[in-house]
Order: sequence, then structure tokens, then C-alpha cells
Amino acid sequence: MIKVCLGGTFDPVHDGHLALFRKAFGLGDLIVVGITSDELTTHWKPGASSFALRAKGVSEILKRYGKPFKIAELNDRYGPALYEDFDYIVVSPETYRVAKDMNEMRKSEGRKELKIIKVPWVLADDFMPISSCRIRSLEIDAHGRRLKKLPVKVYDEELIDLFELFGLECEIKEEGWDLCIDRKVENVNGWEKEIIILSDRYGRTRKAALYHEKLKKEDKKLLLSILIECEIEKNKSRKAI
Repeated sequence: MIKVCLGGTFDPVHDGHLALFRKAFGLGDLIVVGITSDELTTHWKPGASSFALRAKGVSEILKRYGKPFKIAELNDRYGPALYEDFDYIVVSPETYRVAKDMNEMRKSEGRKELKIIKVPWVLADDFMPISSCRIRSLEIDAHGRRLKKLPVKVYDEELIDLFELFGLECEIKEEGWDLCIDRKVENVNGWEKEIIILSDRYGRTRKAALYHEKLKKEDKKLLLSILIECEIEKNKSRKAI
């Protein structure tokens, strides 16, 4: 029997969590989902719903997958993944480092390391990861739909309508922005190409090459589809606000 574990606060459950669930149930025969206790959540995320309510909501969703599962109450950041036998642990990019540390602790105690499966972030309409914090602050809903105007910083006003193509209502800001968009020319395989750079407030950036000097509607749609699919890398060129 293949056993898989994952964990979180799950307040509320959103599309990013669903991606973790799908991956876990696709891998294993028994899924153990750790949910942070009330005591732990009070320190990490004050104002979150009770463990009982969160566990009930998660359980209702997990029943849809038609495989055995268990709910474990987490009283520390590792939970049963630290000492029980599992084959896989499913994590987001945010919790990948925690899983690596946990494996080091397992190894030091003579236990088998778990295979870490990192599931990419699910991006909201505004190209930033869906998160419970953003949902609670009413920036987005659980599916990533933007609920407020998007504060952006642009170095070329022609770039602002990239967002409008996707129905995002924006406001230009020099400080306190969520997204910053810029362009520059880079040498790519011996060819000079125009590169669009999209940075977010968390310090992540995505790049995509634009092959025409003028931004046409078709170009913008292609560009944003590339930006969405690009791996998010650490932005070393701009300081996040």
C-alpha cells in the first residue's frame, strides 16, 4: 500500500489545495492529511476557523476521491511525517524547505527519507499564487478571481493593457504595488529579443520573449500564456515591496 501525506491550515480550502489533493490521491492508496491544531494556528494565523470546522470541510472534499484517507491534527510543523512510514509527501513551493528539513531529521534518526513531490503554485487571475491569506484579506476568492483593483507599477504605459486583456482592473502605483511590469532587450542565442519581465510583491519574477516591437493583441495573449506557464524564479533584480 502506497501511503502519502500532506499538510496545511486549509482556512479556507482553495484551488491550490485542490491541486495538492489531486496529486496525493493520484499517487497513493492511503492519504493522510495533516491539519494544524487550534493552538498552532493561533500562533501562525490568528483568526482562523477552529480545527473541527476545518477538518470537517477538508473531509467533505476528500470523500470525492473515493480512496481511504485520514485526518491528523498537527501540533508542530512536521506532524506524523516526521516519524511514521510514508512513501511520499506532497508539498507546495512554500513548504518544500520544511519537507527537506524533515527528511534530514528522519535521516539522522535512521528513518527512510520520503519522496518529496513539489506541486507548482496555482496562480490567481493576477498572476500571483492563490493563498488563504490573500483570500481572507479579500484580494481574491478561492478560485483566484481578483476582487480588488490590482496595484501595478509599469515602466512603459503601453504595457498596462496587458492586464486589461484578462479583465483585470488596475491602478498605477509607484509604491505598494502587487505587480511590476517592465521590458528590456536581451541577447538570446545570439539574437536580440525584447523581454517582458513580470515581478510580484513577493520577489518572484517571470520572463517571456516578445518577438515584435509593437504589442499587438495576439502578441499579448501569447505573452501572458507564457508568463503563466513559466517557472517562478527568485527575483534578484528588484526588491519586493
